[in-house]
Amino acid sequence: PQLAAIHVQKDIAQANSSIVAEALKSPSCGVTWLDLSRNTVNDDGAKSLAAGLRRSPLESLLLVA
Repeated sequence: PQLAAIHVQKDIAQANSSIVAEALKSPSCGVTWLDLSRNTVNDDGAKSLAAGLRRSPLESLLLVA
């Protein structure tokens, strides 16, 4: 079984944003749902996540400020 959903409940730091982004870029990534609500993502973290999202099979993304 593959990981299909990620829910991050506390602040995701830049380093962790990069880790999530790299995982999303992987051709074997099975994540289809990502919840980053209630997180403060800085500009660099957002750029990393955007790069990862461009190559991911993600079907649902929840970002709530």
